Amino acid sequence: VAQRLVRQICENCKEEKKISEVVIAEIKKEIKDISEDELRKYGLNSGENPRFYHGKGCDACNGSGFKGRLAIYEAVYVTDSIRNIIIEKAGSESAIKEESWRLGFLTIRQDGILKVLKGLTNLEEVERVTGEKITVLEEEI
Repeated sequence: VAQRLVRQICENCKEEKKISEVVIAEIKKEIKDISEDELRKYGLNSGENPRFYHGKGCDACNGSGFKGRLAIYEAVYVTDSIRNIIIEKAGSESAIKEESWRLGFLTIRQDGILKVLKGLTNLEEVERVTGEKITVLEEEI
């Protein structure tokens, strides 16, 4: 299990944020292999156009646009196939990750992106805590 905390967008001042088509295309690439069942768990579906939000700042959040934190995480469950990799390949981390992805387990980054699409946090927060650049951000376009 790996977990990071991201700041949660303040519900009192949350508003939709316009995002470029380049960023939307990158996000769609990031989540293309996630099953419809998994998307539904997050209240999403692949047919929707992604919507992005930010907090503009208000008294409730002291002008920060964020209020509270939430976890983004990944977990690897030891299935029979992963158990065999551990035994046969002496626990090769790359082989375990590859099998986990094949089985549909989400990475911490994918979990973060799904929470962005649900309007709970933003891309910058997910990038900040994972240390992984997700996409070209607006100011870079």
